[in-house]
Amino acid sequence: MKDRRFFLVLILLVLTGLMSYASAEETLIENEKARVVLKSFEQKNDTVEMKLFLENKTDKNVMFSIEDAVLNGWETNPFWAVTVSGGKKANETVTWRSISDDGVSTDVSIVDLHFNIYDSEDWMAEHYFEGKVTLMPMGAEQAHYDPYLLGEGDRVLFDSNGTAMIYAGEGTDWMGRYEISVYLKNDTDRNAMFSVDDVSVNGFMMNPYWAKEMPARSQAISTITWSKDDFEENGIVDVSEIEMKVRVYDSENWTADDFFNSVVTIR
Repeated sequence: MKDRRFFLVLILLVLTGLMSYASAEETLIENEKARVVLKSFEQKNDTVEMKLFLENKTDKNVMFSIEDAVLNGWETNPFWAVTVSGGKKANETVTWRSISDDGVSTDVSIVDLHFNIYDSEDWMAEHYFEGKVTLMPMGAEQAHYDPYLLGEGDRVLFDSNGTAMIYAGEGTDWMGRYEISVYLKNDTDRNAMFSVDDVSVNGFMMNPYWAKEMPARSQAISTITWSKDDFEENGIVDVSEIEMKVRVYDSENWTADDFFNSVVTIR
């Protein structure tokens, strides 16, 4: 009878799209200054909620933040930060919404979080914790990354030294500005900055002023958008060619060799 009840509950969870993975509390970070405990990790369809217990062991106000988040290999930042007063504790929820828009196509099985914990009133002070924490909500056996699937019309612009950029289509945003979508991959063990310069559209110099930092071992879809005024001033209605110099480099070591630095053309 007990097995039957468990089976019925499992069916209900699947039908509602709700999957709860964290069955026991797990200490993610603990030192003499701070403590972070995972209380639960739940996914319902396109939304993920992670409940955390936070403890500030100091007498100062402390900022707990997630600076980078990667789900199943896809960058998808929840833009989460919380201040906890000196000597206090807090229960907080980190929420991701519409994760499929960021490329996550299956149940979340591996989560890489870059935590930063520091004195919120003294940014020059030594941080209490800064580093990556990895969760495997479904267990190590089921941990996997969701790959990018090339679509019709996609074009590989470069694949170099563990980094790549793929042209993934064009369109206009809600303001009527021309934009292109690009798939970015950083398969290195370093944070990488992707940037463009010397950009021309149909032979006219028009810089979109775009750059994106990618955490190590991550992928993302990003949008490069041009000014509507630039298109109007140069009389551009249809785009026939885009040329741009793309540079990809270690964002934490400017003296290191670039991962990629060359001109690419989209026709």
